[in-house]
Amino acid sequence: MEGCHPPRGLNFNGNMADNWRRFKQLFEIYLIASGNEAKSSEVKVAILLNAAGEEAVEVFNTFNLSAEDRKDFDKVVNHFEKFTTPKRNVVVERFIFNQRCQEEGETFDVFVMDLKKLVKSCEFGDQSDSVVRDRIVLGVGDASLQERMLRESDLSLGRAIDLGKTAELSKIRAQTVQGQNVDFVGRRSGAQKPLSSREANWSNKDETVNKSCQNGEKARMFSSCWKCNRKHVKGKCPAYGKRCHSCNNLNHFSVVCRYKDVKDVVVDESEDNGDYYVNSINVHHIVKCIESASTLKEWNKTLIIEGQPVTFKLDTGAEVNVLPLSIFNLFKSQSKMRKSMLLLLHEAHCGVEKSKARARQVIFWPNINDDIEKMISTCMVCERYRPQTIKEPLISHTIPHLPYEKIGADICDYGGKSYLVVGCYLTKWVDAVQLRTKSSEEVINKLKPMFATHGIPKIMICDNVPFSSWKMKKFSKEWCFEIVTSSPRYPKSNGFAEKLVGIAKSLLRKAGPEKLYEALLEYRCTPISGMSVSPSQMLLSRKLRTKLPITQTELQPVVHKHFREGLIKKRARTKLYYDKQAHVRLEFISGEKVMVRVGTQWEPAVIVKKHSTPRSYLVKNKNGRIVRRNKCHIRKTNIQTNKELNPDYHDLGDEWNICGNNTQDNGLYHSNNNPVNLNRNTSHTTSQNGYLYNNNSASSNPVYITRRGRNVNRPSRYDDYLL
Repeated sequence: MEGCHPPRGLNFNGNMADNWRRFKQLFEIYLIASGNEAKSSEVKVAILLNAAGEEAVEVFNTFNLSAEDRKDFDKVVNHFEKFTTPKRNVVVERFIFNQRCQEEGETFDVFVMDLKKLVKSCEFGDQSDSVVRDRIVLGVGDASLQERMLRESDLSLGRAIDLGKTAELSKIRAQTVQGQNVDFVGRRSGAQKPLSSREANWSNKDETVNKSCQNGEKARMFSSCWKCNRKHVKGKCPAYGKRCHSCNNLNHFSVVCRYKDVKDVVVDESEDNGDYYVNSINVHHIVKCIESASTLKEWNKTLIIEGQPVTFKLDTGAEVNVLPLSIFNLFKSQSKMRKSMLLLLHEAHCGVEKSKARARQVIFWPNINDDIEKMISTCMVCERYRPQTIKEPLISHTIPHLPYEKIGADICDYGGKSYLVVGCYLTKWVDAVQLRTKSSEEVINKLKPMFATHGIPKIMICDNVPFSSWKMKKFSKEWCFEIVTSSPRYPKSNGFAEKLVGIAKSLLRKAGPEKLYEALLEYRCTPISGMSVSPSQMLLSRKLRTKLPITQTELQPVVHKHFREGLIKKRARTKLYYDKQAHVRLEFISGEKVMVRVGTQWEPAVIVKKHSTPRSYLVKNKNGRIVRRNKCHIRKTNIQTNKELNPDYHDLGDEWNICGNNTQDNGLYHSNNNPVNLNRNTSHTTSQNGYLYNNNSASSNPVYITRRGRNVNRPSRYDDYLL
C-alpha cells in the first residue's frame, strides 16, 4: 500500500527492551498496512532487517542459526527478543515500582500509565490491580486527593483513577474561574457584585497570562498552559493543531476540555454558611457541593438571585414510587380471581420456583410470590410426594470399656435358612448359628450358650421382631441385661448389626454353610482393618490355633489394653467425613403437626412426645395409632391435620399413653383410669401388661375397641409379640 512507511531503525542505546517493544509493534503494523503479512517468511525476514538498520544486521549475523532458521521469521524475532530483553530481577523491579511517585508537574494520566508499565515486570499476578491502586494512593502528589481516596471504604483501581482525573480536571477548571467568574457558585467573603459573563470569559482565558505578568519573565515563559495543562515556552504548545477526543475541536487536549462532563465533584470539608450569587450557572464549573444531605428528605439551598433569596431543591429525584389509580383499581378488582389463578398455576404441581417463573409470564398481582409459596406449602399432593429429608450428623454408639459388655444381634436369611448373628461392639467378635425357626424361643435357646461362653452382656442392640416379644423381655429380666431396639423402618440405627449380617452372608456365600464355622474361626483370627490385633486377641487375649502353622510362643496369652483408643480414632475419622454433607435439624415438640413417611409417601400425623432413644419420636398417625418413628421419617408441615380422618377408630385423647417400655413400637394403648367405658353398653376394659382386655369377651386375647364399640381381636399368631 502506498504511503506506508516502515518504522525507524532499531535503537540499541538506552533501554533496549523498551526500544525493541516499540519497534516490534510498529513493524507489525507496517506489515499489515503494506500487505506484506501474507508473504513468505524469508521475505518478512528481509523486510525486518531492512527496517531495523545496519546495527541490527550486525547483531543478526552473531545469532547461532542454521541456514534454514535464518529464513524463519518467528525464530529470528525470538532471537532479537532474547538479545534485547535481559533477564529481569523481580526484587529490583518491585523496588522501582514501589519507589515510583508522582513528580512535580506530572499529570495524573502519565503517572498511572507509567505504573501500569512498571507492574507488568513485577509478577504480581492477579494482585496487579490492587497493587497499582495502592501505589496511586501512596504516591499521588495531591494531599487532598490522597485524603479523598483514603475515605473510600471499598476503593477499586477504576474508582481511584476516576477520582484522580476528576480532581486534576477540577483543579484546572478552578484556576480558570478564579477571576470573579459569574458561573462560579461558591462562598463570598462579603456582598460583592458579580462580573458579567463576557468579562468572566475574558478573565478565564487570560488568567494564566495575567498571573505570569505579575510573577515576572520566568513565570511568563514557563507557565501552565490552559490548552495542554503543561508548562512550556510560550508559542511551543504541543496541543496546537491537535484534535480533542472529547469535543472533537482543535488546539487543545481532552484533559482541559471545557465540554467534558465532570462525573464527580470535589468535597470541601470546611463549613460554609455564606451567601451564594447566581446569574448563569454552568454545571462544568461546580467546585463546591454538600457532602451529605441532612436528615430531612428534601435537600434545599437558598441562593440570592438579583438580590432576592430563592430556595432551590438540589436533588430532584423521586422520593416515592407513583402508580396510577386506574392500575391500582385494576389489581383490586381482580382479587376474587386469584384463588382460581393459583389453582391453574399449580395444576401440574410444580415446585415453588417453576410456579413463580410461570406466573411471571402470564399474570401478576401484589405479593403473588408469597401467595404461591403459601399455596404450595399447604398442597396435600406436594406434601405427600416430597423427597426424603436431608441427613443429619452421625450419632455413633458408644464404645464399651469391657469385652462383650455391649453386643448387637440380628437375623440373617441365606439359602432359605435363617441364622442368628451376634457381635461384640468392642472386640468385633462374631457368632453365627443356624435357626430352625424365627420364634423367640429358638432365639433364646441360641443366645444362652453364647452368654454361657462369653458372659452376660449389659446391653443388647437389636431389631424389634422377634426381640421385642414378651418372652424376650422376660428372658432379659431373668438374665439381667437390657434390650434396646432400633427405630422401626430405620436399620441405620443398628448399623453394627447390619454389618454383621453382611459379614455372615459373605462367609456363607464364599465358604458355604458346611464350612461356616471354619470361616468364622479364620475371621476371628484376622486383624481388624486399620489395626494390628484380631477379635480373638481383644476378646480372649490370645491367638487361636487354626489350620495354618503357628509356634507355641505365638499362642501364649498377651493382654492388649489400648485397642479401644484405636477404635475411637477410627470412628471419629468416619464421623468427620460423614458430617461434611450433613445438617442439623430442629427438634419437634409435643402436639406439633407433622408429616410421617409411610413407604414412599408422606401422611399427616401429630407428635405425641419424644422417645428415650436419640432422634426418635412417638407420633399419632391418621388412623389414631401411636407409633415410634425416627426423625428422618418426620418433617414439618403447614397443612392442618384433621383428627377425624378415619372414623372407624376412637380418638383416645391426650390422657392415653403408649404401652410397654419405651423401646417398643406398637399401636396399643393403656389409660391411667381403669376401668374405662368406651361405648353405650356396659362393656368395660381393663389394662394388664400394657394391653386392653374386654371383660365381656370370652377370649383373653388383647383387643382394641373402635369408636362404635366393635372389638377388634388380634390374631393368635402374634401372641409372642407386642405390635
